[in-house]
Amino acid sequence: MLSGERWDEDWDLARSNKMWEIEGCDSTKRIFSASVPLGMLSETEMVALLTRLAARHLTPSEILGASLRRNAKGHLPLLKARIERKAERFLIWVGTNPYYTAMVRHDPSVAEFINRA
Repeated sequence: MLSGERWDEDWDLARSNKMWEIEGCDSTKRIFSASVPLGMLSETEMVALLTRLAARHLTPSEILGASLRRNAKGHLPLLKARIERKAERFLIWVGTNPYYTAMVRHDPSVAEFINRA
């Protein structure tokens, strides 16, 4: 269970005007799109979500290969998360084709989203 102080920090993030913009693409075709307030998923949780979404398009053998340690024989980098942290943007992407991305964006409508929840 979260302490009161930690909960307040998480809620402040949730109330901020930032959103995770999640998108899945197969070549140039968008196959998935969603928005979630930044405080609802941590960076680690977002990587896990994108990995799950990308794994849906792999065969069981490819999922096995992608799950092996990087130095293991048979490892496939198909579900490797790539993270780009720059002053102008924060982006995570997983997969090759199809692939899934999550970008943090400023969105003043986040307060409306929180109030509906």
